[in-house]
Amino acid sequence: MTDLFQRRLGLLYGLAFWLYACVFLGVFIAYENLPAYEPASAPAQHTIAIIIFALVLVGWMLARRDRPLSRAALRALEWGFVLATGPHFGVQTYLNADRLTPPLLLFIYTAFAVMARAVLVPSTARRTIVLSGVCLAGWGIPSVVAVLQGIPRAPEFPPVMVIPFIVVLCVAMTSLAGGASFVIDRLQRRLSDVQRAGAYQLGRKLGEGANGDVFEARHAAHRRRLAVKVIPDVEPDDAARLERVLSVTSQLDHPGAAAIYDYGRAVDGSFFCTMELIDGIDLETLVREHGPLPVGRVVPILVQICAVLDSAHARDVVHRDLKPANVLLTRHGLATEGIKIVDFGLVEPVNPDSQLTSPELVAGTPGYLAPEAITDPHDVGPQSDAYSLGAVAYFLVTGRTVFDGETVAEMCAQHIHTEPKPPSARVSANIPPELDELILACLAKKPDERPQSPGELRKKLEAVTASDWSADQAAAWWDELEASRDPATYSSSFSRYKALVPAGPSA
Repeated sequence: MTDLFQRRLGLLYGLAFWLYACVFLGVFIAYENLPAYEPASAPAQHTIAIIIFALVLVGWMLARRDRPLSRAALRALEWGFVLATGPHFGVQTYLNADRLTPPLLLFIYTAFAVMARAVLVPSTARRTIVLSGVCLAGWGIPSVVAVLQGIPRAPEFPPVMVIPFIVVLCVAMTSLAGGASFVIDRLQRRLSDVQRAGAYQLGRKLGEGANGDVFEARHAAHRRRLAVKVIPDVEPDDAARLERVLSVTSQLDHPGAAAIYDYGRAVDGSFFCTMELIDGIDLETLVREHGPLPVGRVVPILVQICAVLDSAHARDVVHRDLKPANVLLTRHGLATEGIKIVDFGLVEPVNPDSQLTSPELVAGTPGYLAPEAITDPHDVGPQSDAYSLGAVAYFLVTGRTVFDGETVAEMCAQHIHTEPKPPSARVSANIPPELDELILACLAKKPDERPQSPGELRKKLEAVTASDWSADQAAAWWDELEASRDPATYSSSFSRYKALVPAGPSA
């Protein structure tokens, strides 16, 4: 949307430049051939006009630059156009108020500028009303001042008639511009839905974040249910990064990795990604709502995560942000449980605000960051995923993160320097010593002291025995969950899909 905004502002400034040029040329020709018509204030008017003309030219050149401007800079250019037109025409109206024709022409110029902006520049109706009101007030206020001073040579129209007429003109044009923006914005939104989803029919909204929304959708041809994530404002560099990451992660063929079907940019500058829609619950919500999990349930979950990571690492894909919220638990068949991992490589930066770290932003979630991800983000590798997996396992069996900290910096410092307590020391549940050891091994400070591959860790986990969870218990748990949840509540777990594309710092 930002690049479209810049292109439209460039078009608006370019149109204003050439119209200014034509008007100025016409006025100069008229004054040259009809010197008696030239007012005494002509030199002042010419000076003001040349200044505004130069400012419009500068705005046009800035908007036409190949390098994208920030949204703040584009907003400033938009306000610059408003303040370079309305007040300018207002001053010209005041200087020509002793004649009837110029003020009317200058109102037409102002109205044209207002409507041109409303039609060309993407905007909500509310914003258009504000900007149009400011622009028309720039013309209307000097006009009212001139009337009150008795400058106009129109005695048959007293101020009590002229001033309301000026106000009505300004209000009418502001309303008309706002209505135009409202209609265009609604049409643009409907068109964007089609452009964003392509062959996908959007349904109900499943979740929303600061930068985009998640919709349930169906493919127009094969009717497959899926999730569509739409980010309306994506800078070109961010879109290119998303495409690079998704081009790799979409090739992961393990059933435990959430499938990505399609992704790309829409013509309006938004970015969309369609992916597998999973009926399930993420592990963070599971533990927050139901407490620590039985060991017999945790071990199969960890074994499945290891299998997915083993497949990803074989393709040189590191997750980088493995955490409970990025692992969804689903029901396979009638009894067994399965997992789906999302957000491979799509990790957001976190600023730990600490002198202990490099000056770069750390990428990941503070509660699950490996020490090397904090001290040297470029050194993140498969062993970093092993550390995060250990932190996930710790959370599942204890209901608490490895370290507690009031700030991101405090938590990061503990990951680097503090040895974690064994999970068995944090809860009263019976945690097998071998599971305690495996979790602590994953949480080793040095990468080479951790399990060197998910496959190695998987074999050791499969040797851990526990009898506190069975297939029958799993079936009963899922039956109870599905019976207790209404459709709106059950769909809330789908909002976790916003993790598949950046939606704000993980911290």
